Amino acid sequence: MPLGNLSTLPKQRSLNEYSASRVAPAASETYAATDIDRVFLVTTPDSGVGTIKLLPPSHYAGEMLTFKALNTGGGEVKITDAAGTDVVGDNLSAVNDYVLLFSDGFQFWLIKEVTT
Repeated sequence: MPLGNLSTLPKQRSLNEYSASRVAPAASETYAATDIDRVFLVTTPDSGVGTIKLLPPSHYAGEMLTFKALNTGGGEVKITDAAGTDVVGDNLSAVNDYVLLFSDGFQFWLIKEVTT
């Protein structure tokens, strides 16, 4: 299936234009991804569920996003799209849980999910 008009894809950035962000959303709170976030190093809340809310898939066209739980507080962190819909089948909840997503510019594709 063709990806459509590739000339509409955003300009590729150099690696030093991206950011690895340490995120620790508290229960019932949302971390809104920034323009340069591509790697998310996650600490879960003490209890309950925090959220990482991504920008629309068109913002990440042709790019991978990585989420890794470095340490956990006992709660969970879910990953949602800009509309608030879960994009992963399970939440990050344990040390070394990780998720790899790819965006084709129209939607997110789950490449790998290791969650417990």
